[in-house]
Amino acid sequence: IVDYHQPFILHPLRYLFKPILKRLEPFALDLWHHGIEQWLPGEFVPQELSKQTLFGGLYQIIVIRR
Repeated sequence: IVDYHQPFILHPLRYLFKPILKRLEPFALDLWHHGIEQWLPGEFVPQELSKQTLFGGLYQIIVIRR
């Protein structure tokens, strides 16, 4: 899964991205406050869940193996 991630505090685009996402993709901001693993169904238990952030934390790659 590739999705949005909360950028690092000193990222120059952090304060530009927030109003853009709020306007264009409001659910993306939920990923800034809660990890994507919290959105998985409760009965789903992954064997492996790894996360890597890119571009100063603006995006994340998550690998989920069952």
